Amino acid sequence: MKTMNKTLIAAAMTSTFTLVAAPSYAAGFQLNSQSATGIGRAFAGDAIIADNASVLSRNPAAMALFDQKAVSVGASYVDLDVQINNVEYAGGNLGSIDDAASNTVIPNFYYIQPLSDKWAFGIAAFTNFGTGTDSSSLLSTQAPVNPIPGGAMPLDLIGETEVITMNLNASVSYRINDQFAIGAGLDIVHGSGKLTRAQNAISADADGIGFGGILGATYEVNDNHRFGMSYRFSPNVTATGDIGANLGINGELSYSHSVVGSGWVPNSYTVNLNATDLALGIAADFEELEVPLPDVFQFAGFHQLTDRFALHYTAQWTQWSVFDQVTARNGKISGDFAGTLNANCQGDSAAGEATCLGINAIFDQILPISGERQLFSADLAEVALKEYNWKDSWMLSIGGTYDVTDKLALRAGYMYDQGVVGEIASLSIPDSDRNWYTAGMGYKLSRNASVDLGIAFVRGKEVQLEEDSLFAGTVSATTNSNAVYYSMQYNHRF
Repeated sequence: MKTMNKTLIAAAMTSTFTLVAAPSYAAGFQLNSQSATGIGRAFAGDAIIADNASVLSRNPAAMALFDQKAVSVGASYVDLDVQINNVEYAGGNLGSIDDAASNTVIPNFYYIQPLSDKWAFGIAAFTNFGTGTDSSSLLSTQAPVNPIPGGAMPLDLIGETEVITMNLNASVSYRINDQFAIGAGLDIVHGSGKLTRAQNAISADADGIGFGGILGATYEVNDNHRFGMSYRFSPNVTATGDIGANLGINGELSYSHSVVGSGWVPNSYTVNLNATDLALGIAADFEELEVPLPDVFQFAGFHQLTDRFALHYTAQWTQWSVFDQVTARNGKISGDFAGTLNANCQGDSAAGEATCLGINAIFDQILPISGERQLFSADLAEVALKEYNWKDSWMLSIGGTYDVTDKLALRAGYMYDQGVVGEIASLSIPDSDRNWYTAGMGYKLSRNASVDLGIAFVRGKEVQLEEDSLFAGTVSATTNSNAVYYSMQYNHRF
């Protein structure tokens, strides 16, 4: 069982502005949809095969293998099957969702221009990251409930999320000699996202731009055997827009926060907050969000074993450990409060009891707070809205290409895509290890024109998880996410 561990910040803002908290089509929220050619062979060898211009999405150095101008344009349709089952919390069972994610179309474009026998230039537009989900239907059979822990629904975990990035790339390559070539490129990454939580009381609609880059190299043993590698430097995307929350709480409120220590003398204690006759209004606004994106390294090989059959493979590492948190900046929280507030600290160990003596001494001086309507406000320069602490992941794929005739080529592949979620899991990120089973074909329409088709069946694992809701305590569920990719691409050399 995986357990969600949250950082408490800015009262009801704790876990709600997570623009990337939703199921995606690969590990984390990474997309593998850059070309129909790649989908057909599970992206095995895609950083070196260079059979069309889509190689630019994986390795700019591979442009050195082209002696003609080349263009590729295509799109992938992703049919998602994301299930969230048996959602339970202290107040009951919210049921299940069979269609928590929306299907989508993902386009791509590539152009390569050889400048000489040494230099080449290319431009591309494609997507590396994206995600989308809607769990709002879990509330469709429930009456609205004030967000009071113990009896309320987990409104902060349920809602709609949509995020997409578009990568605009410009690259150059240089051929050093007959065996070696290098390449480099600039990425302009545009990210946009929408989010609603707590029956639209919490919402975000923001977009922004980040700048990254890619370095690549190729080594050709001979015409039948070659290797390629690349390293993509992904940026932190800073998004601006409407990012805010307006929440009202009436009645009674109880909240506990535990600190668990370690070592020979663990300092463990629990702080309890209790409010009665409560009337609380909270408004929070931020100017920008910063979302870190991971770097990606890949190594690929291609081997033409016979006149008709080729074997290829890829090992890809993604630095998801940099995705430690989503940070909000330049914010302000304000509101009003009426009621009676009490707090106490309870030690769960000898060291914890000693710590609580000091904490309770402070509480005794300032609490209880009781009275009529009081206004409050505070500036929030930088706040970690949610912590993730994901782990780095590997994607391993192997594939084959068989030339049936001079015009028709068949492809197949298998990919193992490692999940990124460690001990911090989330209802809205049903991430798991995934297996890809793919097939495709390419057909030459003429000497310079061809079309590619690809299909991929992506199968994830069932995940049981728990997540803490600020409003309803611990929530448990079982999630599973699968997908089918359908992709088509047109290529032309001239």
